[in-house]
Amino acid sequence: MAFLRKLFLFGALFTVLSSCEERINIKDYYFPLTKLEEGMVYEYHSIGDIPMPTIYWYYYSTREGRQKFLNGVYAEADFIPRQIVKEEFIKTGVLLSEVSISMPDSTGKMAQIPGEVIAGNVFPYNVVEDGGIFLYKVKFDIPDGTGSSATLIKNRHYETDSTIVFNNVMYDCVKFDVKELVEYGSEADGFTEPPFSGVEYYAKSIGLVYYKKQTEDNTFLEYTLFERYPLEKADPFLREELLKLGIK
Repeated sequence: MAFLRKLFLFGALFTVLSSCEERINIKDYYFPLTKLEEGMVYEYHSIGDIPMPTIYWYYYSTREGRQKFLNGVYAEADFIPRQIVKEEFIKTGVLLSEVSISMPDSTGKMAQIPGEVIAGNVFPYNVVEDGGIFLYKVKFDIPDGTGSSATLIKNRHYETDSTIVFNNVMYDCVKFDVKELVEYGSEADGFTEPPFSGVEYYAKSIGLVYYKKQTEDNTFLEYTLFERYPLEKADPFLREELLKLGIK
């Protein structure tokens, strides 16, 4: 826990010191709600050290009264939904409202396990140059009867603006440095805390276009956005799995 305490103390101090600096509005760099009303598949390809499967995020926006939400379903090459998120758009940024992940229960059957949102900062609208740290923390109770849990903790630090090429077009983007920690275990057996570091790039009017993570052993997990397309152009198996969730 020493690593985590130092990280949070540094983040709190850094946020205070940066609070008086001129703020930059980066709202347009997150996933565009209006363009996702009909839904769209974001297909990401691995370009890192270790070959990894293609991943898919299906995003679609909804309204509940005056509130606006972005919904996302994550799947890999087998097209089985492994994570479902719901994010709320408010005046100051995007907050995680709900999240669940797919994992085997005590009988071995796969089930969507809801997470406890402890700190839901997903994407801020106003930042300062090379400043501001935003905390994301979600806990999942592992349904295996051992009392184990997994807690994902991310500190995102806005670094700078930049540019990136997607589909042979140059886009303005913003870059975040990310410190990530996974606490896994139980109160009885103790917790392991494998840390990760990485970067995320968000392109204007698109959203996340590139990310990279570095593990303790200096292995890189790296993905880039390959293509975006409407659901009707997606693989039939992905459409079938989404239909099971009531998504048409």
